[in-house]
Amino acid sequence: MLREDQPTHFVFPFPVLNISGVPVILGWPRKIRTISELRIFVPDGVYPFAHFFNGALLSVAAARAIGNVDRNFFIFGEEVDYFFRLRQIGKVISVLDAVHFHPDVSQRPYSPVKVYYYVKNTLILNARYFNAVGLRHVLAVLAVLVRTGSRNGPGTALSYVLGSNSSLLYSAIARGLRGADREGF
Repeated sequence: MLREDQPTHFVFPFPVLNISGVPVILGWPRKIRTISELRIFVPDGVYPFAHFFNGALLSVAAARAIGNVDRNFFIFGEEVDYFFRLRQIGKVISVLDAVHFHPDVSQRPYSPVKVYYYVKNTLILNARYFNAVGLRHVLAVLAVLVRTGSRNGPGTALSYVLGSNSSLLYSAIARGLRGADREGF
């Protein structure tokens, strides 16, 4: 998905994948932000990762095999879970010549609901699909705080650590660590 206002850049950067097809956490770069950078990684124009659900094509057989989107990943992470479930039954790729334009949503403020599900669901997904889970957990919580600070202001981000929103953050962490994907906000 390329940004409507800057069609050389992805709305959602692609992760750099390790040999196992899992996003790297300590390498550099970690994210591929432009179509030209991605073409360097894959001169054949096919990358073994996909962002769902804008413009993705999949077979009926694959959808039947893995089922529908898991509603327990409400508002955040459903596309990551769906990608890894699809990958368990076959190859999943992005074709760079198939272009979809999307509004840039990278600066939209995070609501408390978004922060809660971002943290909880990311911790569950880390444990379910990734390596170096402890490090990924720490980085996920830091990432949501940094993104909240850049989108909502540093005071709002700090409120999740020490202030009025701290119980929400700590509840999301506890539920994510327990794998409590069926517990609501």
